[in-house]
Amino acid sequence: MSKVFSALFRVIGILLAIIVVAYLCVGFYMKDRFFPNTTINGIDVSLLGDREAINKLVGTSEGYELMVLDCFGRKEVFTKEDMGFSVGDMERVTNLRFMQNPALWIESLYNVYDYEDAHLFTVDTNKILATLKDRDIFKYPGGSKSEDAYIGFDSEKSEFVIVPEVYGTIIDPVELSAIIAEHAVALDGIVDTKTDGGYVLPKIYKNDEKLNHDIKIFNDYSKASVKYDMKGAEEYVGPETYVDWLVANDDRVFVDQNKVKAFVKAMADKYDTFGTERKFKTSWGDIITLKTKEEYGWEIDQEKEAAQLTSDILSNKAVVRDFNYLNEAESHGNTDLGDTYIEVNFTKQHLYLYKEGKVVLDTDVVTGNIGRGMGTPTGIYHIYNKAKNRYLVGETYRSWVYYWMPFYKAYGLHDATWRKAFGGEIYKRSGSHGCINLPLEVAGELYDNIDVGYLVITYYEE
Repeated sequence: MSKVFSALFRVIGILLAIIVVAYLCVGFYMKDRFFPNTTINGIDVSLLGDREAINKLVGTSEGYELMVLDCFGRKEVFTKEDMGFSVGDMERVTNLRFMQNPALWIESLYNVYDYEDAHLFTVDTNKILATLKDRDIFKYPGGSKSEDAYIGFDSEKSEFVIVPEVYGTIIDPVELSAIIAEHAVALDGIVDTKTDGGYVLPKIYKNDEKLNHDIKIFNDYSKASVKYDMKGAEEYVGPETYVDWLVANDDRVFVDQNKVKAFVKAMADKYDTFGTERKFKTSWGDIITLKTKEEYGWEIDQEKEAAQLTSDILSNKAVVRDFNYLNEAESHGNTDLGDTYIEVNFTKQHLYLYKEGKVVLDTDVVTGNIGRGMGTPTGIYHIYNKAKNRYLVGETYRSWVYYWMPFYKAYGLHDATWRKAFGGEIYKRSGSHGCINLPLEVAGELYDNIDVGYLVITYYEE
């Protein structure tokens, strides 16, 4: 038995010796070569020596081109000349080989060695950028812009929410040039912008710390609203509007005054009519332009309105009101004159009294004597006083009237019992000193049907 064991041990020893010698021989063979399963910049250099690996890398780069795909499926090929491509520091290949210990070559049987070295080849990023800007994938006008994440209002949830960022398809030439350069020095054959990038990116994302902080305190103001209930028009400001006006500073919320003032100005631009000319449809169906001596119309008090709107939002309550005004008119809409007014046509020498769009009185009148330069003022006015049984006194007259309804300075409507006729062309040769003369009974009826503030519209036909 001892002879058998002795023979067995000798065989085992010989086999071990053969294995060791074989291992050492392979290690010696590998001392100047790359391990199996080794790539450099994607090029297989397994079992190659330094010079062989360099030659293979340089040879592979001889006809090198890089294809760029955009998200619309368009392709652009960049040649070495387009990229200013050239061979770099190839001595670094030896440094890569030194990273592999020949004594441990056995590891290569189950390991993969992928080396990337951006210095083996060089490119000119400025040349890539210039080339890219001249290509269709950059010039294409159909791309969409990236959008930052922001705080919006969800009407179904009745709360503020973070609206996620949107990735656009407009190429960022500097970014894409850098990506092309990175792939080129690695001898990659393709850049796919859908996965590799190269587009202008959002600056704010849904996980942004400030966004997530702000939304928590914004929701304390999600119930505020202002409904502007105007004469003949409505406007509404709710959280979907003022969400862009809210500004958070630590744990306090403010309202951006520039945005509030911009909104109020927009409303003033839309609704203000103060001091402007306006179209008016006469009782005869004609459309005329009214020009005012006294300023008339809507005028929003922008400073006061901005302050109150800010206060309303921060109150977190629903409010129904009108704007704050410096000057007011009768209504909003196609005209600010409303449908309740006194209309006097100087050319026709006739007066109509309207209430809610219906004629309740009409009569011939006599207005100022235009032959003597005493014409009655045209424009838009309001009755500013009412009086009975008084004298009207001027430099050349002293007249008793029963009903006095002034609308502009010393001009007014009143009875004229001294006249036997009204209307026609009396005003041209024998008109008043400037007032509007009425028959006594009509003057009394008019007096009883109007109040101080009643609108008076006077004009000559154009």
